[in-house]
Amino acid sequence: MSAASNNFDEAAEIFADYGSSLRGFVRYQLIRRNLEPYLPKRSLRVLDAGGGSGPDTAWLSQRGHRVLLVEPSREQRNYAERRFNFF
Repeated sequence: MSAASNNFDEAAEIFADYGSSLRGFVRYQLIRRNLEPYLPKRSLRVLDAGGGSGPDTAWLSQRGHRVLLVEPSREQRNYAERRFNFF
């Protein structure tokens, strides 16, 4: 395992905690409200590079888009699989 991968794994819990905080919730809501008008009604193929624990992947998937989550942190990917039942 590379040093970069270790650094990402160590940060997984920090990002997960942030996403469930009030500040994280508000941030995600603002991003989604700003992005929504630009998303077409038809299904898109989306790459979520560095998608972390998957909240954006889940949100886009719920709207009918096909999303590929790419995340270097094994911990983040595992969290996404458990939280959103990915894969």
